[in-house]
Amino acid sequence: MSRLRVQDENALPLYQQNIAQITREMQRVKRNNSPEEERRAIAYAIALMERQVGAAIGINDKAGMQWSASGDATQEDCVDDSTNTTSFLMVLQSNGLLRYHTVQGPLGEDNMLYGTLIGRPVKYWPHYTAIIKEKKTGQRWAVDAWIGDTGTNPSITKLGDWYLKGAS
Repeated sequence: MSRLRVQDENALPLYQQNIAQITREMQRVKRNNSPEEERRAIAYAIALMERQVGAAIGINDKAGMQWSASGDATQEDCVDDSTNTTSFLMVLQSNGLLRYHTVQGPLGEDNMLYGTLIGRPVKYWPHYTAIIKEKKTGQRWAVDAWIGDTGTNPSITKLGDWYLKGAS
């Protein structure tokens, strides 16, 4: 059994049956053994894990910032999502399901000063994402689950193209 840290800091057990289901999902969607297809499989696995964990702890998050949902325990911000996604990626890595990538810590990007100066601070609001790194090339990828509802595939984008172009 693996243990996963989630938003409320309670440990949530992921039993072998969950890991087996995640493994089957990754194998089902991969068309070949390549870094590109592994990223595709990661997206499906993260979506599945979000559904599993969301059902267990009552998270039914809507995409993006829901200003009217402030304080609603079923909603997550990008910090919650990046933390949870990083935890999910660590579960994949610790169970030998990542061949071409390694997990890195979450990363935040913002340019509030510029946004304020041009009168568009919300466009440059801080945003966080989980990060994976391709072993062979060193390319880092943003794994951003915040942009979709709970249980939908996260966006996996070259880090330099994520959110505010030029993140590193």
